[in-house]
Amino acid sequence: MSLANPHLILVHGDGVAADALSAAAGVAFAQWQFSSVGSLEEAVGQRPSPAELLVMVDPGDEEWRAAREVALADGLPRWNVVALSHGAGVALHPEMIPQAEWHPATLARYLRHALTELDLRRRCLRHEGDMHTIARRIRHDLNAPLNGILSMTELIQDIASSGGTEVAELTPSIFEAIDRMVALIDRVSAVAKASSMPHERESVPMEEPLWAALQKMEFQMLKCQAKVESTEGLPGVHGSRDWLQMIWQTLISNALKHGGKPPLVRIGWGDGGDGWKFWVEDNGGGVREGSRDGLFKPFHLLHQENRAYGLGLSLVQRLVDLQGGYCGFEELESGSRFFFVLPKDLLANTKTN
Repeated sequence: MSLANPHLILVHGDGVAADALSAAAGVAFAQWQFSSVGSLEEAVGQRPSPAELLVMVDPGDEEWRAAREVALADGLPRWNVVALSHGAGVALHPEMIPQAEWHPATLARYLRHALTELDLRRRCLRHEGDMHTIARRIRHDLNAPLNGILSMTELIQDIASSGGTEVAELTPSIFEAIDRMVALIDRVSAVAKASSMPHERESVPMEEPLWAALQKMEFQMLKCQAKVESTEGLPGVHGSRDWLQMIWQTLISNALKHGGKPPLVRIGWGDGGDGWKFWVEDNGGGVREGSRDGLFKPFHLLHQENRAYGLGLSLVQRLVDLQGGYCGFEELESGSRFFFVLPKDLLANTKTN
């Protein structure tokens, strides 16, 4: 948004307010447009311009709220609202600018700040909308052709198996590629959805999302003949049930992938001081020292380096961060421990105990 030529619309203004606004605009902007109207309805009826500030003098609460809710056809805010107060000293409304601060330099700073804030609000809303679109469409748009490939591969496998040809030996690699693609879609979609549509946090007994994750991973655990050991009595946390299940699934999947042959997965918890600490341990060969710093690379920074990062642990980092916690890695004598810490939910643990 250009700050060079904003449109300032004065509502309920008198001569004093108009003169103060004109003087401040001259300090704040090289060029500007100015109009004065008698009501909010009249301001709404004017043709929108790319950068608008609605300057209201002594607005009522209802009119103030209504002005801030005016949107363009694309759903973005039409303008930012600046409220001036004729009252001396502190204004009645915390966001109103009292007349004592109407001198040009001070009011100019308010105007520039309001216009910059409008630009940032529009950018953030566009970003959230983009993420929302990805979260809703990526699963459908990418899964549809994958389902077609899956169906045709199953048909090829059936035909090849009945004919005794070697084509049937090629189909498992296709199925594995499809599984990896579906997992990638799920992870990217989950990050987009979590960022654009944050969940309401609630009291969650941690055993419930863990049990749901283990059930979801049952086939994968049987396939690799994994043994899973879990500590009982997991405490409750203040978080999102769906996100917690996804965190457990990702960490367990990581342990199965990088564990020994067969994998041994140990799930535990403890008091982390500033929160409850939960972990998943594996019996693999550990992580090379040079690779440890990038394990929980934030999702929004993955594009910055020409290095391949898995999305799984980045997804964990984002979901844990959105719930007010943090995650990390610890090297064991035999294997690795991936952990996350979340705020304690004392109410949930009181009920449990």
